[in-house]
Amino acid sequence: MEPEVSLEEYLFNSIESKAYRNLEHLNPLRLPIDSPYVDIQNSPVDLILAQDCGGFNLGSFFIRRSEWSDLLLDIWWDPAMYEQMHMQWEHKEQDAFETLYMTQPWIRERVGFVPLRAINSFPPGACSDKADDPQYFYNEKDRDFVINMAGCEWGRDCWGEMENYKALSKKLQESRWWKFW
Repeated sequence: MEPEVSLEEYLFNSIESKAYRNLEHLNPLRLPIDSPYVDIQNSPVDLILAQDCGGFNLGSFFIRRSEWSDLLLDIWWDPAMYEQMHMQWEHKEQDAFETLYMTQPWIRERVGFVPLRAINSFPPGACSDKADDPQYFYNEKDRDFVINMAGCEWGRDCWGEMENYKALSKKLQESRWWKFW
């Protein structure tokens, strides 16, 4: 929705002040908040993600290229864990990550959470059990960075929603003195 915004200026350069590092702020999954052996004070943020009404939202996330992220991705998609459980887990890779987050302090200490609307705003109709909670839904006035068409294939008009946001993006960009295309 805001293609002219630099990710560095918007988020990365100030991630330490914009991200919260534990689940005290928002914890829809009711995961344990305290975890022994976690040192968030001296650990960088290597994975930035948001939470929605159902828990961790991996529809949009950022991961820093590092040895830590290489190891995380190897373990996250390891056949011994993911392939054995993915048919039982309702949300597949999200459930796999939630399991790793709960059981692996070395992962937990490098995760930073940002509000959902910072990187993954929802359209009306997504997260329907929280329809009155503005922390989840795109707000034109606030010029949210991006919108995720989460769940549009379940009883909503995906094409119509996308056309609506495409037109809105165009309208927002018309006030610019330069054009992208």
